[in-house]
Amino acid sequence: MCNALQPNLFYGVVMSSIDMSDLNCDEYTKKEWKKIYNKRYKQSERGKEANKRYQQTERGKEAQKRYRQTEKRKEANKRYQQTEKRKEAQKRYRQTEKRKEAQKRYRQTEEGKEAKKRYKQSERGKEVRKRYKQSERGKEANKRYKQSERGRALSGAQCIKRRAQKLNATVAWADENKILTIYLRAQRKTEQTGKQYNVDHLLPLQNINVCGLHCESNLRVILAKTNNVKYNSFTPEIEKRVVQLMTRDQLKLKQ
Repeated sequence: MCNALQPNLFYGVVMSSIDMSDLNCDEYTKKEWKKIYNKRYKQSERGKEANKRYQQTERGKEAQKRYRQTEKRKEANKRYQQTEKRKEAQKRYRQTEKRKEAQKRYRQTEEGKEAKKRYKQSERGKEVRKRYKQSERGKEANKRYKQSERGRALSGAQCIKRRAQKLNATVAWADENKILTIYLRAQRKTEQTGKQYNVDHLLPLQNINVCGLHCESNLRVILAKTNNVKYNSFTPEIEKRVVQLMTRDQLKLKQ
């Protein structure tokens, strides 16, 4: 047995000795001995603490950044991703509140919305969605959604959209979310007041003189009876009458 070789530096930090008394230094080269020493130091509490401090320094962050870009790091990460340990860790993380909150924030970003859109349009996304819809869980979820406030509003919006498509009145730049919000507003007003409200096209989709588009800027929420006065007409006289009825309705709601 002999005294262990003690490298003086580890990440630029002076170290204290690590117990190497269980090894015979004569059986190792200086390089091998140093490698064993460094490994034991990294696994020690003092080594872990030193490494943690180093990673928080600018030099440590830069070193980590360079390492992540190396082939060695990419290959190691690829192997780790395929291990059971990694799969189990991912499974546990997905169930945490931290993961759910992070996912919620990401989905609200422009990048997240764009990624979701691309996935839905991909073959894999379409296949996953198809299998889910055909599953018992998917059918039950769809049933509940159709009965929800948003589901009923979406059903009405899609019905009008199909009619607009037949009339070539749809446009690619229309904001589907804003359109759905308008239909939700009509439904809520109906439930709150007990009176039937409809979503009206300011410029009708089908008219002898003028044809409007099915887009958010051409939609408004009005009473069903007011909408019946207008129907598919669009003249200054009728529009003036519609505005008068809408104004009267607003005044009644405020009383």
